[in-house]
Amino acid sequence: MRILGFIGALFLSFAGLTQAGELMPAHVGADAKWVVHVNIEAIKAIPPVKEMHEKFLQKDKVQAKVKEISTMLGMNPTEDIFGVTAYSASYEQHKGVALIYVRNANRDKLVELFSRKHPDHKSTKYGDRTIYSWTESHRGCETKLSGTFASDGIILMGSGDDIVQTALDVIDGKKTAAGADAAILSGANANDLFFVKAVDIPEELTKKAKSKFPLNISGGMAQWQYSDNQVSAHYEVNARSAETAQALKGVVDGVKAGGILRYQELADVLKVINALSTEVNDQTMTVNFSSSLDEIKAGVEQAKKNHKEKRKKS
Repeated sequence: MRILGFIGALFLSFAGLTQAGELMPAHVGADAKWVVHVNIEAIKAIPPVKEMHEKFLQKDKVQAKVKEISTMLGMNPTEDIFGVTAYSASYEQHKGVALIYVRNANRDKLVELFSRKHPDHKSTKYGDRTIYSWTESHRGCETKLSGTFASDGIILMGSGDDIVQTALDVIDGKKTAAGADAAILSGANANDLFFVKAVDIPEELTKKAKSKFPLNISGGMAQWQYSDNQVSAHYEVNARSAETAQALKGVVDGVKAGGILRYQELADVLKVINALSTEVNDQTMTVNFSSSLDEIKAGVEQAKKNHKEKRKKS
């Protein structure tokens, strides 16, 4: 939740491109302990998402708002943001960096907008780049942030000038990048819509976590992919003991069993539920899911119809 909060704070600041928004290993620091990547370009290309997106943009009010925002930003946020990567070298609260990949950012307009929103900001030079720093407030929490343009295609933000400077050095090749073979990026794939991985999670951090589930884990990963009309997901949880791994499997299996019991007479829904499987190998628990878009659509429609009929009877 701390990581998600940090990422959320970064996006509050702004309402060389990657290929279709893919994760760029050369832009992730070698000392990263966690990484999150969202391939926005690939998600928007999924047929049902693309269809909904296009219908949404056809609305007059939406078109007017998009035009207004595009004029203000100097780019169209519905088309010109390809992907986002966030990572950190620690598990400290609100510590990390985010890279937003865009199509030719209009620096002048973005700086003008930023200056109006944060008139008390400070700026420093780092090589030929200007780093802007400010305080972001959200729900009573203040976060110190810094940001710059790593290039015309990358907006870089992080928790402090020093972290942003280090991230710039990684991008420029002055500091070591994680690389595709690094443990923190192991398992990442060009088809990933979403990829998150954490390693070396401190035991005291998991002990503090408030959860009904066993969270005595040292790391894990999650990824969603789409290819040839097939949606797939893969999760790994690295527990600190085989007992914890089995307990986690029991939690997932229990949720699946509950779904099967609830929808036992709905064949299309059951097909989607049964596309999920779990496995334990020593201290690692894995969850896999794979289903076609057609199967998922049929299952969702059948579930919606079932709920609608039940509401009529009640």
